[in-house]
Amino acid sequence: MLHEISRKTITINKHEETSLLWHNSVLVVRGNKTLHLIDYTYNLHSLEREIDLRECVVNPSYDSPVPINFLSNYAATGVKNLELVEMVTNPAFWPHNKLLTQEMSNIVAFKWSPENFIHNYECVLATVNSVGNVEFFAQKKQLWYSIIDFSKEIMKHLDSTFEMFNNCPRDFNDMEDIVYNVETSNICWCPVLNNDNSCYLATAQKSGEILYWLLKHHNNTFETTFCGSIKNSNEIEIALMVWIPVEKNKFLLVFTNEIGQVWANECEIVKKKVTLIKEYSLWAYQDKMVVTCLEYTFKNDKLLLFFNKHRHLIVQMYDSNFNLLSQSMENVNDHRISTITRSEMNLYLSTVNTKMYRIVYNIVNDTVEVMLKLFDFKDSYTTYELYGVGCSKNNLLFALAMIDRRVLYRKESQKIDVIFLCQESDNVDFIINNPTKNLMKIWDYIEVLRCKIIKTKKLPEIDYDKLLKDGDSDVYKLKVYLVFLIFYKRLESLMTPHLNGILPETSVEVIKDKILMFQSINVINNIYGKYRKNCQLSDFEQECFACSKKYLFYYCKKYSRNPYDYISEDICSISKMNVEYTCQACDEKIIQFSCTEGHLNMFCYLTFTLIESDEYLTCKGCGSTARIELYEQKPSCLFCDLYLNM
Repeated sequence: MLHEISRKTITINKHEETSLLWHNSVLVVRGNKTLHLIDYTYNLHSLEREIDLRECVVNPSYDSPVPINFLSNYAATGVKNLELVEMVTNPAFWPHNKLLTQEMSNIVAFKWSPENFIHNYECVLATVNSVGNVEFFAQKKQLWYSIIDFSKEIMKHLDSTFEMFNNCPRDFNDMEDIVYNVETSNICWCPVLNNDNSCYLATAQKSGEILYWLLKHHNNTFETTFCGSIKNSNEIEIALMVWIPVEKNKFLLVFTNEIGQVWANECEIVKKKVTLIKEYSLWAYQDKMVVTCLEYTFKNDKLLLFFNKHRHLIVQMYDSNFNLLSQSMENVNDHRISTITRSEMNLYLSTVNTKMYRIVYNIVNDTVEVMLKLFDFKDSYTTYELYGVGCSKNNLLFALAMIDRRVLYRKESQKIDVIFLCQESDNVDFIINNPTKNLMKIWDYIEVLRCKIIKTKKLPEIDYDKLLKDGDSDVYKLKVYLVFLIFYKRLESLMTPHLNGILPETSVEVIKDKILMFQSINVINNIYGKYRKNCQLSDFEQECFACSKKYLFYYCKKYSRNPYDYISEDICSISKMNVEYTCQACDEKIIQFSCTEGHLNMFCYLTFTLIESDEYLTCKGCGSTARIELYEQKPSCLFCDLYLNM
């Protein structure tokens, strides 16, 4: 049974639907003309009884790739009544009137790039607005900014169309062809990065033509390569696209159009050029039921496609040659399907009447059998409508985008409620015995545990002595102990009784020093391995070696240990370099990481060297710092395993 653990409210001023997309840890909710990007604060010190979230609101532009004067000049010559109706009701022609564009434009599609496309394991959010403009957003210092208007890049490769903007169109059909060629209806990323971290992108123009691009992020700029276009047999606007990798240089692009058909293009990439091998019709019926949800998965070398037809779930199975083996149609309930969501392990389906199901499928003799298992909600949301479902990386948390459709009071605002649900379970053992040995990858477990501890004012009953002892040989266990210690300190600040004696060590400094000691040993051993291989070290490596050795000796002196119990004297002797730093506040010599006045200087937690540059890396969770020279190595935080970024 799923119960509500937290809720986030977004105010809107229009009676409309919403959508939701959860990628990695960032949750995107479409509001009224805005996108709300919600992420964990990664603050273990938080006293919030609900999930501690950070929200950033972005306002995509209302610009159109079509120049305003192109449409307005045509309208000024006089139009027929039917043409005027089309120009007012069809979003493609809204740019003829600036006020109409600002009032009516919204976000029609938004898609995440693969992880690690830019910066240190970060992603780009691509958006498409009602008037066909494509824009990219990325995170910088915990805020989201527009980084490129991609429609301008598209226009550079449409020279013949661009020249037509200088002339007034002969008639309405002529104008329609030009506008549909330059405006985008949908986008789709290739889900896999290339070896050089570049990524392919498909943009569907409103004319039905699909353009392919190769994007590479380098030095805060995008290198854009046009990889060709494919014109399909029908010229109907594409509503949705999904990129399915098949082989190294082959893929399927499955797309749906506005009359309800589903098509697939089998394509090949040769020397950065996309060519069409074959076109397939997956759903030929012109039933006017537009597919709004489309997901896929592979099982036993069979491709399974899941898509909706109003209140029916369609499941198709294809072999490796893309021959249809089986097709099933499931009537879910009497209400429209709102989302089909795929996680790493499961597929989920939801309907507007707040029902959520797990899709269970089984392949028997080239036939796919489908069952829908209904989730039980502890709370009833009788007046709500469900428009979006997302799940966290480990399927522990579900985020539901709901709108309350009850009759509101005159001054009461319309709201989108993002409701977080989780199951009643004990997550402590999974956190301690996490097979990935990485805290960031199980942060949903940690955040749920933090909420539970703050609510109950009680730490989990586990063997903390054993956990601390295991930390002598496993630094991950030491990090987990640090997490529990921080929770312990927060309960102390709330004056919670009966805490004494629960933890064998209650000093955060002692645990962090021990983690840093293990890091210094790793740095020394890694640099020693490079020295044995190359018989020489760079200046930066010598500096890191000397400072790491200095910290190890500092730790051993502070806690009465013998440094040669951790590393041999032979390793220590490969470099006699003695690094001396000057305090940035008083210009005195820094001895053992501090001057005599005790001024605060910024050190790199990964190399123990002084940070003197204005550019450095930080952890958005605990604030630990690192040298900018480590950026290409994609470093992560020592204490919470979050990736470090500028």
